[in-house]
Amino acid sequence: MTRIPFGSVGFALAAALFAAGCGDSTGPDGAPTDLTVRVYVDADGSGTFTAGDLPVSGATVTATRDDGTTATATSDAQGVAEFPALPAGTYTLSTTATPPAGAVLATARTPLFTATALGGTATAAFRVSYFPGSLTGVLYRDENGNNAFDADADLAAPGIPVELFAGTSASGTPISTTSTTAAGEFQFNGLRPGTYTVRFGVPAGVNVVGGAAQTVTVAPTGTTVLRARFTGNLRIPIAQARMRAANSVVTVEGVVTAGRGQLQARNFYLQDATGGIQVFLPSGSTAQAALGDSVRVTGPIGAFNGEVQIQTTASGPVIVENLGTGTVPAPRSIDGPQVMAFTYEGQLVRVDSLEVISIQTFGTPVTSANVEVQTPQGNRFVVRLDNAGNVPPTTFEVGRVYTVTGVMGVRNGVPQLKPRSTDDVQRTSAPTVADARAQAQGSPVTVIGVVTVGQGTFRTDNIYLQDPTGGIQVFGVPTGAGIAVGDSVQVSGTLGQFEGELQVVNPTVSTLGTGTVPAPRVITGAQLAGNAFEGQLARIEDVVVTSVGGGTSSTFNVTGRAPDGTTVTIRVEGRTGLTRGSFTVGSTYDVVGVLSSFRGTGQIKPRGAADVTAG
Repeated sequence: MTRIPFGSVGFALAAALFAAGCGDSTGPDGAPTDLTVRVYVDADGSGTFTAGDLPVSGATVTATRDDGTTATATSDAQGVAEFPALPAGTYTLSTTATPPAGAVLATARTPLFTATALGGTATAAFRVSYFPGSLTGVLYRDENGNNAFDADADLAAPGIPVELFAGTSASGTPISTTSTTAAGEFQFNGLRPGTYTVRFGVPAGVNVVGGAAQTVTVAPTGTTVLRARFTGNLRIPIAQARMRAANSVVTVEGVVTAGRGQLQARNFYLQDATGGIQVFLPSGSTAQAALGDSVRVTGPIGAFNGEVQIQTTASGPVIVENLGTGTVPAPRSIDGPQVMAFTYEGQLVRVDSLEVISIQTFGTPVTSANVEVQTPQGNRFVVRLDNAGNVPPTTFEVGRVYTVTGVMGVRNGVPQLKPRSTDDVQRTSAPTVADARAQAQGSPVTVIGVVTVGQGTFRTDNIYLQDPTGGIQVFGVPTGAGIAVGDSVQVSGTLGQFEGELQVVNPTVSTLGTGTVPAPRVITGAQLAGNAFEGQLARIEDVVVTSVGGGTSSTFNVTGRAPDGTTVTIRVEGRTGLTRGSFTVGSTYDVVGVLSSFRGTGQIKPRGAADVTAG
């Protein structure tokens, strides 16, 4: 039987009716016509009766003449109903034939037939068509031995070619082909009911229970399911292997991204297009896996301190086959949140702008170390030096910033980035305030500097910090963070502004230790008014007070004249302890403070009484 595809299956009604003789007018007289009607199931979907189609016996067929007279006949074993000697006239044909399950009468139940006065023979047919069926299935390894497919426990076979043949053998040209999905599933739709053969294109070393070619009968209308089991070790993507239950034996192929001995004596990492994984070799193993080798690994899935790996268990050993030389994938650049999400565990990655917080060494002499680092986003994790001989802890310095390449691991819920050699560690310049101030507003920025105005001096939620390149206000510091003058901090946030003054908003602030507060920059009146050094600590000398702002607010402005004749503004914040009585019109003062701006006007903001002295 061949498959006739259904484009759109409906209950179309059609009849093939043929009258003998020419087109003479009918009448009550003349020669009779012998009519043969066939009732059958169109099993091959050809539209006509052919060998292999199924006759329908016992069906009553009625021929009703236009004058109301009727004649009936019953179909025989061949599905044929005979009407001998029908008088000339127009007849309507109908049948009581009941289609088998999953089929529909495809010929009109009341076709018209004309018997001419010339007589002769004629044929007609009632054709029954099956609804199409579908064939779905799954190819799997029965991990729990219950002879049934369990998606949570069994190993599905992805990417296996599947061919469909009409009939009982896998010979000739397949009528359709597909491949199993990641879940090991396959599907063929729009099939004529009947017998088909499915053939699985499994690789060497893998056997399908019952044979690679299996025969199945597709029923009409519904879905026929074929669940096929395989034995042997089937190569699967690393991402799928990582999801297998503990002790499931898997086979994966990939390129070695961290060779045996680069990190530890008995482990290595490999990676394919879907993911990466650690391989831990048994004691005494002679398997070789150098950086860049293409290898096939078979062994049980396990875990050590939360990190997924292939390891020897009671389920079997770890077997490593060297396939030649591959291409080491380029490290994937990821950020702090991606590190903390464990998305790329087992893969080769690169993380930029890592600030070293602390270094903890192990062993005498030192054999390994944990380097605690922080990302610009404020995420902290560990750069793990498994082999201090390849990457000495002295490669890192607390407070310095690095770009680190390595494989991502995890230990007890803490991400670990594992560099393979000193080539994987590049010291970089710390992000500067000048760089941050040069960005477009709304850009993410990170700065490291020493606090010049502590939390609570002006407001409870702001500070100022400075590095050798400049200074900037940080707004939105969490209340109670306790950031004080002299703290060395790293701030990550968004560059914004308030009334023209640049600031870092929505910040994440981390204290790195204690730094040295920079000496105030001595400036002129013109530099203050021109806002030349916004955000920096400065000193202006010999300012003559010309007016003191009135009102009752504890925050006010003092206006003065600098020695260069420029009018300058001293902005006094209420929390500083300075009052209007701290200034006398006509008196001269030296003022230290941080430089700010308001709507384009430069201001100096003293931090307290010690910043204002009589000149």
